[in-house]
Amino acid sequence: MTDIAFFLRDLNGGGAEKVMLSLADGFAKQGLKVDLVLVILEGEYLSLISPKVRVINFASHRLLTALPQLVNYLKQNRPKVLISALEDPNTIAIIAKILARVPTHVIVTIHNHLSCSYKQSRELKSKLTPFFVRSFFPFADNIVSVSQGVADDVAKLSGLPPN
Repeated sequence: MTDIAFFLRDLNGGGAEKVMLSLADGFAKQGLKVDLVLVILEGEYLSLISPKVRVINFASHRLLTALPQLVNYLKQNRPKVLISALEDPNTIAIIAKILARVPTHVIVTIHNHLSCSYKQSRELKSKLTPFFVRSFFPFADNIVSVSQGVADDVAKLSGLPPN
């Protein structure tokens, strides 16, 4: 059984991806079984993956089409914890846990002010961020943010308490 799984779209450069790789490596060094679950195995941080971390590559080009694969992964591997990062993977992680009906503890991490992201974007998907946050984030077991300001921002969008 996997202890901790980290779920990301890919490893294309960004702070959240680097943080997740550092956490995965740190937990693996502590003797935990760690999986890095990627929608697609690509990105400039591939060389930073610890050899102690098992990589699961869904080889999908779209996050939404990876949802059934994540559901199957959760059913088969039953990680104790699934940690995701960034808005879209966070939502997919929560939905996958609900559909898989497994006891996996889902922790979503927020690395930026979501309200700024969706207000500045012209993409319909980004404009729907408040809807997805209000609809799905309450089903996460934990929400971790990089700062109190980001926590307050998520609380406003989701209706959840900032703690």
